[in-house]
Order: sequence, then structure tokens, then C-alpha cells
Amino acid sequence: MKRFCLFLMMAIAAIVSGAAMDSLENLSDRIQTHIDGLSSRDWDKNMDALVKIGEPAVSFLISAMNQPVQDSLWRQRRSAGALGRIGSPAAERALLEATHDGSLNIHVRRSAVEALGQIASPQALQTIKNIVQDIQFDVNLRSSGVYALKNFPGDDAVAILKRAMESDEPPIHYRAGEALAEMGSRKATAALLQGIRINPACLYDREVRSAIVNAPLEEALPVLIELLPSEKWSVRSSVVQILEEMGEAGVPALLNALSHSDPRTRWIAVRILSRIQPEGDFKTWLEMLKDRHWMVRNEAAVALVNHPSKEMIAPLIELMRNERSEVQIEAAWILGEKRATGSVDALISLLQEKGDAAWMAAVSLGKIRAQEAEKALLEGLRGNDMQVRRSSAWALHQMGLTANFDADMNQTEDPDDEIKFWINSNEWSVIK
Repeated sequence: MKRFCLFLMMAIAAIVSGAAMDSLENLSDRIQTHIDGLSSRDWDKNMDALVKIGEPAVSFLISAMNQPVQDSLWRQRRSAGALGRIGSPAAERALLEATHDGSLNIHVRRSAVEALGQIASPQALQTIKNIVQDIQFDVNLRSSGVYALKNFPGDDAVAILKRAMESDEPPIHYRAGEALAEMGSRKATAALLQGIRINPACLYDREVRSAIVNAPLEEALPVLIELLPSEKWSVRSSVVQILEEMGEAGVPALLNALSHSDPRTRWIAVRILSRIQPEGDFKTWLEMLKDRHWMVRNEAAVALVNHPSKEMIAPLIELMRNERSEVQIEAAWILGEKRATGSVDALISLLQEKGDAAWMAAVSLGKIRAQEAEKALLEGLRGNDMQVRRSSAWALHQMGLTANFDADMNQTEDPDDEIKFWINSNEWSVIK
């Protein structure tokens, strides 16, 4: 009986041992399959599976990371990423060695540096700091180190990233901006805002813009207003996008910017405000029609055209009496665009004054199709000012009154081709 029991136990042990061997072989096969899959389209699922396996996969991943470049660069890089997510001591040691292994492709070393950031141990931090601060290292390797610092929330990492934002090497300050934006702490955001004053190109990054949108207004708005007059269109565009996303929260700063000494700042402030508050106080835009810069006046005029209020008609008529012709022109244009029939008498008076704004008065009368302006427009057509003559001819054509021209106005001998076209054309303009 004893012998039988002993035999039975030995048999069971053999079966269990064989099953374990089969299980290990199956696990090895599964790990290798997932590693091979790191270069496929669904690499992320394979990486998740390897991370779930954990420590048993580490030696396989180390081997894959250190394979020659000819094998698969993406497999090497993603193997490093998987090691960083597993984060075991063996994985960390392998990554530390890879960061300094000059025989590895630079992109594999970059992935190893960023993977160390995921482990976020004191030794990993020290290694990353050494790489970032040593200009002997390749700039791309240092930039990966800069980005890896996002995983270390302490003041030390923020201070390094703040200095990196001031770098004149684009890969360094771009990645520093991304890292600070993703850190999301109050100190990180403050460092980011200070950094974009020096390198505003960091605003191109979506994460950076999002971080600034959510930053304390008292810190973010002064920086944004400061950057509005940038000579680079891409920077101005990024600032505009941020301010528009801020919405009503940014309105007070934008209203202050309307009196900024730089005309570009005033112009952009008008544009953003008119988008944020399309039905806001139109008196603001009436005031901006008096601005000395044409871009600001034009933007304010567009805002008034799009504003639904009819109460602005009387103030616009009053502005046509302004001593500056450029203000008269803007007011007359708005009244024409709004088809303000109540402004016809004032527009006729402006046309008959024969000043610099007379041509726009004629154009607006044509848009309104004010039949009662026929006599004044015919007089304008007979005048000596070519711009007024052209505008009057166009307006009369708009109203279908070209058949009423006097016989002494020779349709075929007018020296101006544009006037002849409007006199003789039977086609209606596209303006309705």
C-alpha cells in the first residue's frame, strides 16, 4: 500500500511538472507573439498584453530592445516603452543601460529615456537630469529627457523645464512646453506662461493651448495680450484661438486691449470680441470706427454689419457728418450693407457734398436701390471725380435706371470702360 501511494505521488508530480513545462513554453510563445506584434497596427493591444504578463516578459523585451536596427525600429522602441510601464528593477536597469548605449539607434535611446520617466524613480530622475543638462548628448535625446520630466511633479523638475523653455533649440523648448502643459500644476503652468513670452512658438501645440485656456486668468491674460501684436501670424493665430476658447472670461482684458498702442492688438481685440459677443454693446464698435488705423475701423464696421440692432442707424448717420472722411466712408458702407432705407437722405447729402466719401455714398444708395437718389446719382455721373462717376453708374445700373440717361451722355464715347459697361450692360449685378 505504501509503495502504491509513493508511486501515485511520483506520477502526479511528473504530470504537474510536465504541465508546468508546457505552460512555460506556451507563455514564452505568447510573449514572443506579442513582441512581434509591437510592429503591427494593433501594437498597443500587444503592449498592454505584455505589461499584463509583467516580470516574465522583461527578459524577452530587453532582448527585443537591444536587437539590431535592421530588425524593427518600432519593435525596439515599443519594447522600451513596455519595460517602462512594467517598471521592475530589472526593467529599470536595462533602460538605464540603453540610454547610454551608443550602439543603439538614437530613437531607441530616446524611447528608453521616456520609459524611465514612466518609472519615475529617484535614480531615473537623476539619469534624466544628467542627460538634459549635458549638451554633449544629442539634442533629440535631450529633448526626450525634457519631455520625460513631466512625470516628476517636484519643484526640481519644474525648474529644469522652465530653463528648457528659454532654450534656443526648438526641440528642447517645444518638448518643455508640452511637458509643463501635461504636468498641469499651478507652478508648471506659471513656468509655461513665462516661457512662452520667450518662445511663443510653443503655442502651436494643442496641449499647451489647452493648459493656457485653463490657467488662472490673472496670469494668462496679460501674457496673451502681450503676444497679440506678434509679427508672426502663427503666434497671433494661436493667441486668437486661445482667447476665443476662453470666451466671456477673456472679455475684460480684450476691452482693455481696444486702447492698446499697437494697432494690430486693437484690430485682433475687436475681431475676437465681436465673435465672443456678436450681440454685445454696439456702441463699442461705433467708437472703434473712429480709430486711426484702417484695419481696426474695417473690423469694427464688419462687427456692426453683423449686429442685429437697428438702434445704430441714427448714430451711423451722425458719423457721416464726422470731420474725417475715412469715418464717413465706414459709416456709409455699413448703412448700405444693412439696407438702411432711413439713411437715404443723409447718403444723398453726403454724395452731393462731393467730398472724399461721396463715392461710398453712391455705392450704398445703389445697394439700398433708393429710386429717389436718381437725380443726385446722375449729377455724380456728370461730375469730374472718376471714382464718384463709376460708383454712380453702378448704382444707377443696380436700380435699373440706365435707360433714363440724358441724350448728351454718349454711351459709346465715355473715356472710362467701367462706366461704359454699367451704362450698356443688360446684366444685373450679383449684389441683391
